[in-house]
Amino acid sequence: DGAGEFTMAYHEFNGDGGKAYSGGILFKVAFGPKVWLSETVYATGRLGYRGMFNDIKKSAGDGSISTHSIYLPLYVGAKINNFSIEAGPYFDYIVSGKVEVGTGSNKTKSKIKDDKFSTGLSMNVGYYGWCLSLGLGLTDYAGAKKCKEFFVGLGWSM
Repeated sequence: DGAGEFTMAYHEFNGDGGKAYSGGILFKVAFGPKVWLSETVYATGRLGYRGMFNDIKKSAGDGSISTHSIYLPLYVGAKINNFSIEAGPYFDYIVSGKVEVGTGSNKTKSKIKDDKFSTGLSMNVGYYGWCLSLGLGLTDYAGAKKCKEFFVGLGWSM
């Protein structure tokens, strides 16, 4: 039950005077069994891969950021019949990433080397295997100051 999940997500990053919009994929696999705290309430963790590809719109110039990260959400949830809801913190570590910012011939490219760790809160609401995911970043993402993420995803739990 709940062995894996594939989600296509929309991300929005706010900060540094601009916004970045992202399409991404997220694949999560349970790394342990659900621990049932009562007949309907459980705790579980998943380990996942998250790939994001963003377009940045800023007054300093347009650009892009792409990241590949290890994603670890920890949830407390409840399941009643075919309806489930779960929420908890997530931890994200960027394994590789690159940023391209600027306009015209003034574009600069760099690898993300610092500030690879971010954390936030996420929630999943499921019904008959379909899953709506919501997330809110609590820390800066990929070293961009004042850049918090918000994401909405639709997925399928296996």
